[in-house]
Amino acid sequence: DVAIVTMVYAYHGCTIDHIRRRFFRTPGARNAAYRRVAALVANGFLAAHRMPSATGLGSGKAFLMVGPSGRPLLSEVLGTATSDLRRDRMDSFVVIPHHLAVCDFRMSLELAAEASSEFDLSDWISERELRQVPPLRGDDPTTQKTGLLVPDGAFSLRLQSGAGQKFYFEQDMGTVAPKKLRAKLSGYLTATKYPVLFVVPDAARKTRLTQWAVEESRRIGADPTVV
Repeated sequence: DVAIVTMVYAYHGCTIDHIRRRFFRTPGARNAAYRRVAALVANGFLAAHRMPSATGLGSGKAFLMVGPSGRPLLSEVLGTATSDLRRDRMDSFVVIPHHLAVCDFRMSLELAAEASSEFDLSDWISERELRQVPPLRGDDPTTQKTGLLVPDGAFSLRLQSGAGQKFYFEQDMGTVAPKKLRAKLSGYLTATKYPVLFVVPDAARKTRLTQWAVEESRRIGADPTVV
């Protein structure tokens, strides 16, 4: 129960599907997961907000956030005052799919790191945390314009040898217009030396994004392999 509430807080909200992937992985554990989450909601440790249906029929999944009873628990677990705990708010339903896609990637990364004998996930910084620090500045040498960039996440992997690598992460849903995405790509190409990993919805989007990154790198004289 403590681990579930702590994870929901760390993820800035998630769905029961993420909780099942983390804590109830066996095929027969579905009912146990729903009973456990229902009990946490009933006792105020979690709050459930029903999302619109993805198909337009019936009701959608529940978006889970920390409830009022969960805050004193987190205060004890994290060793911080309740007043210092972050207060998450329900995002617009328009951006929830993007947030959940970020949760999907983070969960996959965490599980892969746990299963690997070669690398560890040493940290994860969310977009909301990145917004609390100065953004990345991408200076376009041909237009003299500066673009400010806030990735969807940042994380570091560490090999068993102790060597580490930082990455920035962008979750692309295939909805950003080409002009805007080109500007973001050119910004990253000049803003950072760290790899920027894009997760895309399909192979066609990957092909287009790769082409745009190469074209932008040629235009501004940058290394396209940053993306």
